[in-house]
Amino acid sequence: MDRGSVVLEWLVDGLPEWTVAVAALVTRLGDVAVLVAVAFVASWALARGRRSRTSTDTAGRRTPFVPSDGSSPVGPWVLGLAIGGLSAVIVLKYAFALPRPSVVVAVPTVVPAPLEPWFVSSVTIGGYAFPSGHAAGATVVYGLVALSARVGTRRLRLAVASVVVLAVSLSRLVVAVHYPLDVVAGIAVGVGYLAGVGWLLEQARGDRTTVSFAIAFGLAALAAVASGFSTRALQYVALSAGALAAWSVVGRRFDPGAGARPPVAFVVAGVAVVVTCFVVAGATAASSALFGVLAVALPALSVDPAR
Repeated sequence: MDRGSVVLEWLVDGLPEWTVAVAALVTRLGDVAVLVAVAFVASWALARGRRSRTSTDTAGRRTPFVPSDGSSPVGPWVLGLAIGGLSAVIVLKYAFALPRPSVVVAVPTVVPAPLEPWFVSSVTIGGYAFPSGHAAGATVVYGLVALSARVGTRRLRLAVASVVVLAVSLSRLVVAVHYPLDVVAGIAVGVGYLAGVGWLLEQARGDRTTVSFAIAFGLAALAAVASGFSTRALQYVALSAGALAAWSVVGRRFDPGAGARPPVAFVVAGVAVVVTCFVVAGATAASSALFGVLAVALPALSVDPAR
């Protein structure tokens, strides 16, 4: 299957060196660490201002991500949906198992010598290529932020998110780690995932954070099986399990009037999953589980339940 090799060769051969250096910088906006950090910050910000309405177009508009009264769904649900999207990409990559381009981009002369290792790390990547994880992850995370934020208008937020997604996607071609079809498929996967989880949030009876991290846990477990229990997939499993366990305990702070939750069962199950991941993947899984706990606990401790 030709995934756009002619277009890729034209880009690599025809663009000036400085564009490659810029692309190596822009592509970092789609790195997993950056996407998780953005989702975490967005979750915290939404939790702190969950009943404020600073946006001019949320009142009266009901979407899966913004209730009709303009308030924010409780809890760090953005992070949960982000982890679910990243996990879904792993499943698809191993399902298609398509290789990356064999083209190697040389270090541009405009890149200072001390930054050469950074550039090389940006253009050297292993694993399968289809669909593009950067394109899909950027679509999911920046799309979620645009759909749930309270700053400016919805149209403006979506426009900004689209520019970022397109810039990240194009950068993957310029640094020659993906074919055009890879990034197009990545964007399509991200849009499809957002539509799918939006429908699930509408249909589910539980609170959005529980549903979001449950989606993440299920997709992460599927990714672990599909990838032969890769470290990255197990990190997502541990993070989701830790977040679910923590939320079962601290979630009442967001919604004191909510029905009873089973904290003991959730905590025991979460600890069991994390320990299993630790045995398989070591400290990286444990640190991911800790991050999941903190991602839930910190917003809960900082939010004012009376707001």
